[in-house]
Amino acid sequence: MFYCVAMHRRIIIVSFGTKDGKAGEEIAALEKRLSSAYSIPISYAYSSRHITRHVSERMNFDKMIKEHEGEELLIMPLLIQKGGEYEKISSKGLRTAPPLLGSEENIRAVAAIINNGLKREDGLVHLLIAHGDEKRRTEEYDILASILRDDVKIATLKGERSYRKVDIKEERIHIIPFLLSYGHHARHDIKEDVASYFKKEGKIVSMRESGITTTFPELEEIFRKNLEDLIK
Repeated sequence: MFYCVAMHRRIIIVSFGTKDGKAGEEIAALEKRLSSAYSIPISYAYSSRHITRHVSERMNFDKMIKEHEGEELLIMPLLIQKGGEYEKISSKGLRTAPPLLGSEENIRAVAAIINNGLKREDGLVHLLIAHGDEKRRTEEYDILASILRDDVKIATLKGERSYRKVDIKEERIHIIPFLLSYGHHARHDIKEDVASYFKKEGKIVSMRESGITTTFPELEEIFRKNLEDLIK
C-alpha cells in the first residue's frame, strides 16, 4: 500500500534587497505586517546577489530555494513591476504571486490610491519616480500614467519613461519615490540626480523621503491580496 505524503508549504517573501540600514528596516516591517496573519512557515530573501554578498548570504534567494528543496514553496515578490528582477524570480518554476502592478485591476487600484492621497495645488505637479527597466518597456507605467490625475505624473530612472523626457510646465515639482523603500536609489539617484536636474530647469523642487507603502499605506493591501491569492 502506498501513501501520499503531503509536502510542507513555505512562503518565501522576496524583495530586491538593500544595503541601507533604514531601508532594510522599512522592508522588514512590511514583511512582518504581511506575514503576521499566517501560520505557514515564512522565510525572507533578497533576489540581488550583489546585495546578499554584502549583507548576508543567508538571504540569497537561490540558496534559500535549495535549502528548502522538498517543500512546496510559494513565492511572494515585494516588487513593483514585471521587470528583470521579477522575471528572474518567476523563472524558477515555482508558484509566484504578481508584483504590485501585476494586473490592470491592481494598476487601477494603485492609481485610485495615489489620486485620492495627493492634494491638488495650483502650480504644483506630483512626480512619481520609479526605477524602470532599460531592457523592456514598462507597459504597467503607461497604463498607470493614463489613469493618474493630470497633475500627477510618473517617470523612471531608466528606460523609455526617463524623467529627462518629462515635460512639466508648472513651476513647482513634488518628487515622490515610487520605490519599495527609501534606500540607495531614492537617497542618491532621485534626491541628488533627479531633484538637481529639475532645479537646473528652474523648478522649485520638494521631495517625499519614504518608500511607497509609507507614503501610501493603502498600497499594502494590494500586496496582502496578492499574498492571499497565492496561498489559496
